[in-house]
Amino acid sequence: MWMRILVFLVLCVGALSFKKITSSSSGFTANLNAADQFGYSVATIGDLDTDGINDLAVGAVLDLPQINSGGVFILFMASDGGVNSFRKITGGSTEFTATLNPSEYFGRSIAGLGDLNNDGRVDIVVGQSGRTDSTPTVTGKVIEAI
Repeated sequence: MWMRILVFLVLCVGALSFKKITSSSSGFTANLNAADQFGYSVATIGDLDTDGINDLAVGAVLDLPQINSGGVFILFMASDGGVNSFRKITGGSTEFTATLNPSEYFGRSIAGLGDLNNDGRVDIVVGQSGRTDSTPTVTGKVIEAI
C-alpha cells in the first residue's frame, strides 16, 4: 500500500494560516504520482531567486525516472505561501550529472548549507539511503545538488 504525503506550509505571521502544496494547488504544477511520496523531506534553503522570500527543497523519494530513484523539487515560493515556479532535480536532469539507479531513494533527507564554495549560489545536500549499485547491500550516499 502506497502512502500519499502532502506538504503544508504554515505561515506564522499574525494569525496562524497554512497553504497545502500539491501538484494541483498553490501554483505548483509538477506532474506527481500518488506513490512519489512528495514531501518525504522538506528543508528551507534560503532565497535562491533573490526575491526576498525563502525557498524550499522537497524530497520525493519514490519519484521516477528510474523505479524509486527519487527526486528533489526546488520550490521558488511566493509571498502568500504559494509556489511561483519550481525545478526538479533527479537523475537525467540537465544540471544534475549524478546517475541515480532504481531503489536509491534520492531525497530522503535535505539540508540547506548556505554558499559553501563562495560562488554566489546556495548549496544543498541531499541524502539517499537505498542501493547504489547492483549488490543487495544498502549503502546510501550524500550528494551536493546545487
